[in-house]
Amino acid sequence: MGLAPADFARCVARLRALTDRRIRVGSRIAWRGGRAGPGAAVREAHALAEAGADAVAVWFGEADGAAERMAEFAAAVRA
Repeated sequence: MGLAPADFARCVARLRALTDRRIRVGSRIAWRGGRAGPGAAVREAHALAEAGADAVAVWFGEADGAAERMAEFAAAVRA
């Protein structure tokens, strides 16, 4: 967590240059909800995928309300 997509891509390239094996890489982001909606987090997830992430995990904050935030995020991804 904490790497911008361009920095992530640079790190992935370095890791992949160190081996001839296929490696899977992932990143994680946090979205705790809020009035701004999930748009920025969805864009960040897509940017990380475009930068080489095979998977992006999202932390939706505390358990209370997490299911609703997950549903809102999922709807934004599908939109």
